[in-house]
Amino acid sequence: MWTWSAGPSWTPPGTRAGGESVPATDEVPHPEHAPVDIVVTDREDVTVVALSGELDFSNVERFVEALSLPFDAVIRRTIVDLTALRFVDSSGLNAIVVLQRRYRSGGTDLHLVVKDPRLLRLFQITGLDQVFRLFPSLQVALGENSGGKPALA
Repeated sequence: MWTWSAGPSWTPPGTRAGGESVPATDEVPHPEHAPVDIVVTDREDVTVVALSGELDFSNVERFVEALSLPFDAVIRRTIVDLTALRFVDSSGLNAIVVLQRRYRSGGTDLHLVVKDPRLLRLFQITGLDQVFRLFPSLQVALGENSGGKPALA
């Protein structure tokens, strides 16, 4: 198992890294990258990728890189656990779709764990619930062998 923490540490307004003072401005400070943590766990026949934080334009490339790594090994299934994801923007959704296409061309699929009703609604509104296998929990996704689309509880 390995953990990838994306996003630099934040420095307080009025300071630079190292504590150096900067002149005050009217701009609202914000981190250069929104934080997303990516934990990849390889199991017998499945790779589980757990995301937490925010998946958006500022960190989507790192997410794509992290999910490209398992292609070096033979895998039957990859489960992306979105349970701890607080936010996803259109670039994050697009990256998930692009990765699904890559995985399908390699003979496998991305299975998604979506527990948050708001995120589930986003998948339904965009029609992506018809593109992905969505599971209400990691345990249900891990117990799924194949077959029909699982019920979303």
